Amino acid sequence: MIPEPILKLSNAHPIVFFDGYCMLCEHWVIRLINADQESILRFSPLQALDHLPTDSIVLLEKQQVLREAKAVIRIAQIAGLKNWKITFLGILPNFLARPIYKLVSKTRYLLYNKKSQCSISEENSNRIAQNLFIDITKFLK
Repeated sequence: MIPEPILKLSNAHPIVFFDGYCMLCEHWVIRLINADQESILRFSPLQALDHLPTDSIVLLEKQQVLREAKAVIRIAQIAGLKNWKITFLGILPNFLARPIYKLVSKTRYLLYNKKSQCSISEENSNRIAQNLFIDITKFLK
């Protein structure tokens, strides 16, 4: 369950919760930022919300939650990201897209390594993209 203050934040901008320790996730966050010319999306590491598992990307948009392949497809649509892998995932029925997403999720550390801490945060995000990263912990007090 996502706390009410965080849900309300998603009314203004969709929020992408990503695994902050995952190098593959960080790569895609930076690609999304570059594709999102209108700066619609906001980002936060999943680790900021202790109760959320880190094995799935989460999109919070207008207080609705999408996970896994559905989240990836919607996030790419919002950002205007054109990528054949995401397009392919989007044309598959969910019963096929979900296992593909799960396979990538389970092997991402093996293929792309795992960092000891999240390098993308509100504090250092200005070098990447100003005001696109949210420190969710400020809204949990």
